[in-house]
Amino acid sequence: MEIIKIGSDSFKISLTTEEARELEITTSSDERLGDSVKALLDKSNLRSEIDFTKDRIATEIFVAKDGACDIFVSKQVKGTKDIKTKREGVQRSLYSFENIHNLCLLCRRLFENSYKGRAMVYYDKINAKYYLLLLGIYPKDIKYAFISEYGERVKGNLISEIEERCERICRKNPVEILSSLCASIP
Repeated sequence: MEIIKIGSDSFKISLTTEEARELEITTSSDERLGDSVKALLDKSNLRSEIDFTKDRIATEIFVAKDGACDIFVSKQVKGTKDIKTKREGVQRSLYSFENIHNLCLLCRRLFENSYKGRAMVYYDKINAKYYLLLLGIYPKDIKYAFISEYGERVKGNLISEIEERCERICRKNPVEILSSLCASIP
């Protein structure tokens, strides 16, 4: 285990495949991640810098194909506006689609609603699925609740795996381009 302080309130924890397995950190470990991070920090010298009774933490996990992982931990200070702004800039939501038609229908609706955020589209040849990664949208944002009518939300910690193993398609303006294709798909 390697822990690196990358900012005044941010840390990077790098785990080998074996260490990640011992702590049961996988691509599907969203719910247990907080407890695992607390356990890791208890073992490290960073415990004195984060007080879990007072401090809130945000975590983001990146798991490699071999199971090794990097966990980024940020201490959040209540009442500061900077944290909210920072979180909105990096928030990513991933959705899967069984077919291109549903993806294009959603893109048309996003385009009609003047979605201005960045988007990326991936195709998984193995599972024959499409993925849409939207930046700046919180999954529980009521303004975009209609997304679930077309596709299924995918846990955020799978994003790095999708980016690594899937083919990126429609690199420029995917929402606009795919929305225009909607009428031509049967």
